[in-house]
Order: sequence, then C-alpha cells, then structure tokens
Amino acid sequence: MNADHITILGVPSRKLSAKITDDEKARLRAQRKTLGEKGLKELEKKLAAAKAENENPIPDFTREQFTVLNIDSVRFISTVTTRSGAAREMGTVSLTTQSNS
Repeated sequence: MNADHITILGVPSRKLSAKITDDEKARLRAQRKTLGEKGLKELEKKLAAAKAENENPIPDFTREQFTVLNIDSVRFISTVTTRSGAAREMGTVSLTTQSNS
C-alpha cells in the first residue's frame, strides 16, 4: 500500500492539565454565581425531569422499526499493527510485516 499516513506521539502535560482543571473550577464558580441559588434550583428540577423522561421504556413500535442483522452479515476488516520512525523506539511488533529494515 502506498497510502499517505501520519503518526503522532504525544506526551501529556502536567502544567496544561492543571491549567485546564483550574479553568474549569473557575468557570463553574462563575456559572454558580451567575445563576444564583434560584437558577440552580430551576436547573436541578429540569435535570430531574429529563432523567425521569429518559427512564421511560422505549415503545415497542419504535424498536420494531429496526431490523436486527445476522452477525454473519458483518464484514470485519483485518488490521495489522506495525511501528516505524520514532515509534520504533517503543520496540517492534513480532509480525512478518515488521522487518528490521
């Protein structure tokens, strides 16, 4: 295969993770302040109503609109894992497609 490809190796950032966490806490504090106690109570009621609605059983006529396919009709795609470039520093995979070249 001559398909174009790209490999991205990422390293999590503790600094960015802490910033995202702090930003989210600040956003929540501001939202609580903006909504106030009354606004939060109204949203709590809306959430409870939505949860109750989601607990209703799905009507039979809705489920009957969908056909259930036989699992034998599902075509699976074969895949192979290999590594190249900087990813090879993690080691190679023991496959005939992974040569030492």
